[in-house]
Amino acid sequence: MRKFTLSPASEDKRPPRFAITKDPNKKAITGQQNTSVMSFFPTIKGDKRMEALRHYFHCDFATLLEADAEVLYWTTEAQMLEFEHEGKQVKFKPNFHIEERRGPRAVRLVSSHSLARQRQTERHGLIREKYAAQGVAFTVLTDEDVAGDPRLDAAKEIFYYRCWPWPDGLVLDLVSFAATAHPKNLGDLHVWMGGSRNAWAQLIALVAHGVVEIDLNSELSPDTPVISCKVGGLH
Repeated sequence: MRKFTLSPASEDKRPPRFAITKDPNKKAITGQQNTSVMSFFPTIKGDKRMEALRHYFHCDFATLLEADAEVLYWTTEAQMLEFEHEGKQVKFKPNFHIEERRGPRAVRLVSSHSLARQRQTERHGLIREKYAAQGVAFTVLTDEDVAGDPRLDAAKEIFYYRCWPWPDGLVLDLVSFAATAHPKNLGDLHVWMGGSRNAWAQLIALVAHGVVEIDLNSELSPDTPVISCKVGGLH
């Protein structure tokens, strides 16, 4: 299972403000922009901002992106892919553009029944080839793929505690402790923090902000392995 972390905490413990940007001159085009915005998602990967989501199940995918260490930045405002095929101009815009540690990735999210359409499957194969020529990986996922991801429940819990405050000085103390004690899992850190329910919430908030990097399996628990502890998180 892939390791993940989130971006670091700021000194201001108030809930972060996120900017919503909208281009009034933008017109509807082939791809996700043909549908209305259903919700906005507050990401802290990159500049704090609200990303527009056009289907409700896209929120679960965005939550997974926030919890994935490979993901450095993501946006739903992806660039258009344009090319000519058999004398026709093809335009395609993915639902998500993702910058990962290993390179860029474009993702198209579809309902499970639509993926079975032969014409769409063939079109996605052609699009995958065009992206590959640009050094971009292309992935098609269904709503069932997203809902069945074993990391989703933990990612949601981490997102829930993201704005939970922690005491001044805790980050430096925890990192110093980890440098000498080499904690194996979240349980070791939780015990060092006092073992209370509030301490657990603070610990998961530190995970959310990348101070504590973990190796996530199927659930978030005291047995979840700790990979590293660092002051600056991803930044």
